[in-house]
Amino acid sequence: LEKGMYIANIIFLIFAAVIVILLFGADSEAGWKMFICVVIGLVAGMAIGKGTEFFTSFDYGPTISIKDRARTGPATVIIQGMGVGMVSTILPTLILVAAIVACNEL
Repeated sequence: LEKGMYIANIIFLIFAAVIVILLFGADSEAGWKMFICVVIGLVAGMAIGKGTEFFTSFDYGPTISIKDRARTGPATVIIQGMGVGMVSTILPTLILVAAIVACNEL
């Protein structure tokens, strides 16, 4: 799955570069700025995907911590799940803010 994502992103970047050259010309500064925004968006999407995998996979701590709360009853599972869910929104929010600010600065 991970290799497929990287290969698809590389193919997408190649086609995006070709489209930028066809639409704006190879010397267009505005076209290449848009291409850099596309690259920033792809990197941000991959980072958000990795963060989502961390918070939802059984191989990592957040999901294991929810599972471990099941020993004390259903209420602690709900509380831990809500806590982990709230914390898991921080990473995508910060990544999106960084991507938006980076593209805006170009």
